[in-house]
This record gives sequence, C-alpha cells and structure tokens, in this order.
Amino acid sequence: VAADAKTGIPADYLRLYQAAGRQYGIPWNLLAAIGKTESDHGRDPSTGVRSGTNSAGAAGPMQIGVRGAAGNNWGGTPRHPATQHTGGVGTDGNADGWADVHDPADAIPGAARYLLAHGAPGNLTRAVFAYNHDTGYVHRVMTPSRPLRDRHHHTRHSHRDG
Repeated sequence: VAADAKTGIPADYLRLYQAAGRQYGIPWNLLAAIGKTESDHGRDPSTGVRSGTNSAGAAGPMQIGVRGAAGNNWGGTPRHPATQHTGGVGTDGNADGWADVHDPADAIPGAARYLLAHGAPGNLTRAVFAYNHDTGYVHRVMTPSRPLRDRHHHTRHSHRDG
C-alpha cells in the first residue's frame, strides 16, 4: 500500500482517517496521530494489531480495549455482527456487516466514537487522556497532529483503558 508522500500515512488509512474525521467531527490528523502511535498505521507487526490482543487486552490498528486490563470498550467480541448492539464503540465502518476491531475501516471510526464520547471535539486533550491515561501519550499524540493538519491544509493529520 503506497503512503502519501506528504504525511507518510498509507493511502487507505489516510482516506479512512479523513472520512471518520468528517463523519464524527474529530480532527482527522488526531486520529492519524493515534493510529501512528498505536500501530504505525497498522504496519506494526506486534501481537494485537492484525489479530489477537496485546498483553493489556487492546486490539486492532487503533488498539481499542476488547478485554482484560484494557476493558471492553469495543463492546462484544473483537469481531461481531454489526446488528449486535453492544453499547461499546464497535463500528461497521465499511458496511460489510461486521464490526471488526482489526479492520481499519471499522477501528478508525470506532476510535473516533470513543473520542467523541469522552469530550472531543470540544476537549481533545481530555478525550485523548481518556483513550490512554498517560500524559506522555497525550503529548505525543497531540503534538504531531498539528503539523499534519497544517501541512495538509497548505497543500490542499490505545485505547488501552478507560
């Protein structure tokens, strides 16, 4: 998958971040900064990114909690029928009938929904802190999101507990 030359984000992920940003009113570059930090936009080979969970129970390219210490913020199993209302952020972003935490088309909108439920877009810092209760994480995610947004505008940006 080719990466956008200006951002280094794989083209399919860039489209997904931008679409989820528009749909949920979350800055797309913030979603991209989380995706970069959590899994290098799905390119990290670590356990839990493409299948299974990490040691805390987070899964998928956005590292959303599905069990264990991470809690089950996805709601339901990591892959469940989209018609199964779970009360979590599990989302069928590509209308394939499944809410799959390992599918970036579902995980990215799921992350946007999580941020929305925790204060975004009005309080992005609070929303990111809810996503990962680490001030260092908040700083890492919030800092790179500004240059991505600014660069994009000039040319035309784990959940582990909560």
